[in-house]
Amino acid sequence: MPMMKLEPQRIFLWQLLVIACLALGHVCATILLPNSPLFQHAEMRALLDLDAESGLGTWYSALAILACAAVAYILSRAEEAKSSRRFWGGAALLAAFLALDEAVGIHEHFTVIGKMLTSGDGIFRVSWWAPYLLALTPVLIAMAPGLLRLDAATRNRLVVAGVIYVAAAVGLEIIESSQYDAFLHQHGLLIGTDADWARVAPIIKADPVFMHDYSLLVLAEEPLEMLGVALALRALAMRAAQLNAQLGLVFRGPAAKTSRPDDSPDATRR
Repeated sequence: MPMMKLEPQRIFLWQLLVIACLALGHVCATILLPNSPLFQHAEMRALLDLDAESGLGTWYSALAILACAAVAYILSRAEEAKSSRRFWGGAALLAAFLALDEAVGIHEHFTVIGKMLTSGDGIFRVSWWAPYLLALTPVLIAMAPGLLRLDAATRNRLVVAGVIYVAAAVGLEIIESSQYDAFLHQHGLLIGTDADWARVAPIIKADPVFMHDYSLLVLAEEPLEMLGVALALRALAMRAAQLNAQLGLVFRGPAAKTSRPDDSPDATRR
């Protein structure tokens, strides 16, 4: 039975198509048609809203990151250098954790720690990102030497993917946090430094400008995160193609092609 062949570039293009469809669904549900009969149902709205924890976007992102973990594991078995195998093994574990986090929202639980470590207002109104980054920093520092030892093409692709992912996941989250904090102050929705949750939800829903702007920020944040993951998977798959790494499937790329017997010098003299 022939093994399935996957082309990294084709996988990447399919991911872009899925991301575009998810972004379009978010636009329809939250910006263009939020009052249509279809999206009056909370379940349908949550399904397409990229900010919903149990929506299609969340599950797609979790599966895409899990795919990165799987390919990183393949590389940890295929690389010759022991240091490279250790790096890819660590990358597989990190990606598996991030996939689980995406699926169940582990990072949200860091909010409690964030409120203990920060002022809890302004860019720290949504405060999970500060302790989360602190927790992951030692892991990234430990993996840095392995990243630097990779071939230049793979390293650069992973760095670009990582920068896009972090800029979206943290950078745009900081902007959203600042916008949300300004809204709470503007409408007097604070009790001390905490939000008056009994009044927040109805006032937010009654403010179409805030909801529109917030939905646009989510439209920027979530697809950019997905793009970062897609670029990371492309980088991993291209490296697997270079090694012709096999584990039930083959990543096919220019460097992964093997010579046929008829292509050998001796064959031309027959």
